[in-house]
Amino acid sequence: KWVLAIVMALNAFSQLGFTLTTDYHYLITSRFLTGFFQVFVSIYWPVWTDSFASDEKTKATWMSCLLAASPVGVLLGYVMTTMLMINFTWKYAFYVQAVAVIPVIMVIVAIPERYFTLKKLSSGFDADN
Repeated sequence: KWVLAIVMALNAFSQLGFTLTTDYHYLITSRFLTGFFQVFVSIYWPVWTDSFASDEKTKATWMSCLLAASPVGVLLGYVMTTMLMINFTWKYAFYVQAVAVIPVIMVIVAIPERYFTLKKLSSGFDADN
């Protein structure tokens, strides 16, 4: 739970950092860090869904939503950036992303730890297979 909250906050900071400079190396580092911090979330949510879904139909529904979220998010990001660029600079798209993650972090912190612990994996994992 805390790892997710921390990496999401670091992701927001790396997105903000992307807007603060024109130095090529800093831009590349910022984009690398953004992707690096997104990996934690991308790996955790499918495993969490697999562990906590009540039945196979629910699991399939949630996995479909998770898989659809990425391309839909990219599409909405392009649309939002286009609309923002009518009146503002492209940097506002990153500002909106960074600010939008704050309520998500707050919700993650507020949810009890038992809903984040992957007990099925920790007790049933067989390292030999």
